[in-house]
Amino acid sequence: MWLLPVLLSLSCFGDARASKDEDGLPKNASNTPGYALASEMLLKSINFSVDPCMDFFEFTCGNWVVANPIPNHESSYTQLEKLSDKVQEQMRGLFESSEMFPSRSMNALKLIYQKCMDKKELNKIGSRRLLQTIGSYGVWPMIEGDDKFRVEDFDLTSLMIHLTKVRELHVFVANYPYFDSKNVSRRLIHFDQANLGLGESTRDYYLDQVKYDKKIEAYRQLLIDVIKLINEYDDRPNKNEKIAQDVDEIIDFETKIAKIMVADEDRRDNFRSYNLRHLSDMQNLMPMIDWSRYFYSILPHSVHKYIANDPNVVIIEIDYMRRITELLRSTDPRVITNYVFTRFTSLWEEELGERFDDVLQV
Repeated sequence: MWLLPVLLSLSCFGDARASKDEDGLPKNASNTPGYALASEMLLKSINFSVDPCMDFFEFTCGNWVVANPIPNHESSYTQLEKLSDKVQEQMRGLFESSEMFPSRSMNALKLIYQKCMDKKELNKIGSRRLLQTIGSYGVWPMIEGDDKFRVEDFDLTSLMIHLTKVRELHVFVANYPYFDSKNVSRRLIHFDQANLGLGESTRDYYLDQVKYDKKIEAYRQLLIDVIKLINEYDDRPNKNEKIAQDVDEIIDFETKIAKIMVADEDRRDNFRSYNLRHLSDMQNLMPMIDWSRYFYSILPHSVHKYIANDPNVVIIEIDYMRRITELLRSTDPRVITNYVFTRFTSLWEEELGERFDDVLQV
């Protein structure tokens, strides 16, 4: 239950000016408020009716487990999660209070919070801001109509640039800076297969749609309902058959991606996944994306020289990069665009109003 780290930190909440002994510990630590609070927490957590030699966990944590049942929205609950909940409640109190902060940045943050929590305004705006954002750099065929989509204008690099810059969304390929596992003094850009629409480690849902038919059907219905709501907010007619057809194409496309992904159980060998290459090698593996332009666009100017020097990168799943390139080449750009913007929409769910909240709760 991660009790010890919390207790240790709480025990340090006493007077920071207290004198310390030669070991660096405060003198008379047992008289500090932090020590008293930590002691009280520890004593309340212990179940003294249990013999620690028979069941040490029940002895140390028994009363804490009883006093802190797992919340309905959680699969587990620890001291750290309880502390996090407490901090969030304190922050909410600060943001919702009428008191102004002496700090301009804190007042700006408070204003952002209030804007995000203004349900009436969010309900009024609905999906319009989302559509304005998408419309500024592309056409969403399943919303605006296939006739408005021009294949010759399709630019996967630009799409991925916007997804990353606006919502830090990675589709098809994930990229991130991380320590070089063979030289931890430096960080390298790592490339890996990205998550699917249902989230991390959901590959099996797509590959065994008999076993996971309820999950796939719920996902399908969710996409349909979200598209219908977007159309309603934008005063567009809902063509139910066409929407269902577009959603089925998206799920079929995702299923094809799932088939070429490497299973989690085959990704545990760190030696296999350490493939040190150059950025130009990634360009050769996946030429549909201009990786130099991508990184020039999403990274600050101060690191452009680093990108220009063709830096070392780690490509975790080389075969996947080849296979996803082949799949993208053979897939209708209209379907790719629908999939990308549907994934993008999923990151706006908390900003689209209560009608969208109701759909997501089903």
